[in-house]
Amino acid sequence: MSNATINFRTDSDFKKRIQGKLDTMGLDMTTALNLFLTQVDINNSIPFEVKTPTIKYKSPRTSLKGLLKEKVVIHDDFNDPISDMEDYM
Repeated sequence: MSNATINFRTDSDFKKRIQGKLDTMGLDMTTALNLFLTQVDINNSIPFEVKTPTIKYKSPRTSLKGLLKEKVVIHDDFNDPISDMEDYM
């Protein structure tokens, strides 16, 4: 089997970030790309689902709900929320 070279362009910051992540996995870029291409060959498809991200308008209310996720508690006793707020005052 003879070797072939594949060249492609990507953002330099992205490349550095990916190389760091691959290093922690004990892989270099060539090995990672060969793993990907091998999976394409075996499965006759890309080995992960490709999705187009949908961008939705976020209202300030939606954003606020995201910020408060898991931080808002509903109490049975109406005095409890007041004591909870003392931590923030």
